[in-house]
Amino acid sequence: FAGTEALSAGRASGEIRSAAGATRQVEARLTLNGLVAADGNTTLPVANLSFRALTHPDGRRSVQAPLLLDRAGQRSDLNFSLEMTPAGRGMKVDGRLAGEHLELDTLLAVLGVFRSASGPAPETGGGRVVADQQAAWSRFTGRLAIDVKSANFGPDWKMSGLAGTLDLEPARLTLAKLEAAFGEKGRLSAKGDVRFAAGARP
Repeated sequence: FAGTEALSAGRASGEIRSAAGATRQVEARLTLNGLVAADGNTTLPVANLSFRALTHPDGRRSVQAPLLLDRAGQRSDLNFSLEMTPAGRGMKVDGRLAGEHLELDTLLAVLGVFRSASGPAPETGGGRVVADQQAAWSRFTGRLAIDVKSANFGPDWKMSGLAGTLDLEPARLTLAKLEAAFGEKGRLSAKGDVRFAAGARP
C-alpha cells in the first residue's frame, strides 16, 4: 500500500504455491490482520482470502476462491467457484457465488483499502476507436449463479435469500432471475436481457 494514506498500521501475510505436471495447480493465501484505517483510526476486520486454480490435461479448468471476514465476532463468508470446460473454440462455464452471511459494511471497508491503493485510473490516448465485432463474452457459454442466505448493512438494513442466475450465450446475456427479501414485507424480483449486434455502433 505504498504511496497511499489509507492505513496507519497492520500486517499482511501470505504465500503462493504452484505445481507443474499433467495437472497444473496454483494455490495462494492472503491474511490481513490488525489493519487500522488512517481516516478515523478505525480497526478493519481480519480478512482471509484463499485461491486455488487447476488446469487439467484435457483443458478443463477449475477455480475456488473463499473469503472469510471477522470483525469482533461478526463473521462474513463468500465463496466463488468456477468450472470451465472446452467447448468448440470457446469454454462452457459453470460458476457460483455463495455465502451464508455477509456484513456489507465490513466487506466495503476491506475493499476500500485496495481501492485507495490502486491509485488514479491511467489516461487513455486519443486514437481511433474500433468497434467490437463480437461480444466481450463471446467465447463463453453456460451459467453463473449467486446464492447468499443473508446480508446486513448496519443495524437497520437486512436482506435474505439473495438468489439469481445469469445465462451466457455468445451474443446474449440473460438474467433469468434475481430475487431477495428485505425485512418482513420488502421483496425484490428482477429479470434482464442484453444482446450484442455487430456493426459501426455495436
